[in-house]
Amino acid sequence: WLFWQDVKEIFRKDATGPKTPQQAKIFVALVAGFIGFIFMITILAALFGGESSTEDSTGYYQRATDYYNNQQYDSAAYFYRLALIDDSENPELYFERGNAFLNANNTDSALIMFDNALAINPEHQQAQYNKGYIYFNRKSYRQAIDETKKIMNYAPGYTDAMLLIGDSFYNQSQLDSALRWYEGAYTNGYRSAILCHLMAYIYDNKGEISRAIGLYKEAIKQDSSIVDIYARLGELVTGEEGNWYRQKAARMK
Repeated sequence: WLFWQDVKEIFRKDATGPKTPQQAKIFVALVAGFIGFIFMITILAALFGGESSTEDSTGYYQRATDYYNNQQYDSAAYFYRLALIDDSENPELYFERGNAFLNANNTDSALIMFDNALAINPEHQQAQYNKGYIYFNRKSYRQAIDETKKIMNYAPGYTDAMLLIGDSFYNQSQLDSALRWYEGAYTNGYRSAILCHLMAYIYDNKGEISRAIGLYKEAIKQDSSIVDIYARLGELVTGEEGNWYRQKAARMK
């Protein structure tokens, strides 16, 4: 608009064209400047605006996924944000962006994303679990328990939640409460050397030796390299069997 006002001022006496060489020079300069300005805007738009004008949320999501899989979590979080512009009610996008932040050790931003996912889908198990996991890693065990227990209201068989709650109680030396949740995971069919070892240790401390021995044995079936279990079985088991465990522990040290 300003350009055309300048042209209008120059030719206000004669709209058909310049009357003097000076007017002609000014006219050419203004036209050249205007054309240059338009050219510059076009180039800048191509360089910086092309991405947003040609790519949709699906494209952004794919790029975010590629960056995430390549462990480039900051870039993944950026493209998840772009995908959310057109798909702002998708809890999975918030969840996955939260995971990108979590892997980049930006736990405050991760918590915000998980909360956003839960605001849309209050029964998003993984988002709720990840909140508990963050508080567990911060050693805020009471918060970890409170957050993770929410899952039990709609997914009482969620084994990972049981284990996280159990670990939170265990790290506070509340062994009876920890055992309750470990037993829940065990009853659900979860088996690992660590779980069996922890349960055996708790039963051992409670004086329930037969249950402890059974779980110690189950633990070394899962992982035969745990020297401490052989040593403990050597103390708890009598006769030749106990002697075998003691010798095995001595050879492994």
